[in-house]
Amino acid sequence: MIHRGDQPFPFGSGEHRAVPAAWNNSDILMSHVSINHDRTGFRRDLNVVYPIDRLRELAAEGVIGGVAETNLPSWDRPTPRA
Repeated sequence: MIHRGDQPFPFGSGEHRAVPAAWNNSDILMSHVSINHDRTGFRRDLNVVYPIDRLRELAAEGVIGGVAETNLPSWDRPTPRA
């Protein structure tokens, strides 16, 4: 995930970027592009891949202590076989 206006991840990159909880959901984009990856769920609801709203709700209900100011999402992909 990247913030609107950030450079997308380079092809094959294993890097990650911190995602501040203060970002507006509408400014969070998925930079991964593949014909084998359906992004429909992500487009409809960010919480499918980054459940920030659910975490906020749980914190408000006292189920969890709070939401971290900075989050580190990860994206796992299989390594292509030779």
